[in-house]
Amino acid sequence: MFKDFVLHINRNDLRISKLIEKYGDVDLKESKHKFKSLVNIIVSQQLSTSSAQKIFNKLASRLNNNFDPNLVLNLNDQDFKEIGLSKQKIKYIKGLSSEIIKKELILDDLKSKPDKLIHQRLLKLNGFGNWSADIFLLFGLGRENVLVSSDYGIRKAIQSLYKLKQLPSPEQVFKIAKERRWEPYCSYVCLYLWKSLENSS
Repeated sequence: MFKDFVLHINRNDLRISKLIEKYGDVDLKESKHKFKSLVNIIVSQQLSTSSAQKIFNKLASRLNNNFDPNLVLNLNDQDFKEIGLSKQKIKYIKGLSSEIIKKELILDDLKSKPDKLIHQRLLKLNGFGNWSADIFLLFGLGRENVLVSSDYGIRKAIQSLYKLKQLPSPEQVFKIAKERRWEPYCSYVCLYLWKSLENSS
């Protein structure tokens, strides 16, 4: 599908096409460890990438890298606080773990569902908004047409790439995506936008 994306973008958006030429191929994969991915997303909310990675690594170490919801619930609040997690995020992670243990959320069942239904289901999780749901669709399930319109990095990269005077709103991001015909490969575009931001210095 990556080759199809390249052909499509080359016909529709030369600026993204130049990013492909500059950074080479990107990889879009479904995660083998979906619970771990969801926990990582909660940890990452409203944090810089480096700060989130440090906290997540500490949590992984505490769990011996065994992200099992039962083991997560065996940790007490002090364990989480020592790792660096806020009260709210502790609540979110415990709530997610409980839903999986009770089989209120069956992660393997999500594979066969369309993006919209998955998004709606994830929004019912405590602490999950549009950004979290989109990130899971993209990195957890490897879906190809996810536009993470609320992500600050995506918005900042678009502002820089298209030389906009102001940071685009999530609604404006959708408008730009439509005008530039990013569908049905918005996930790949997001990966390149993030890459451009990482290498902007």
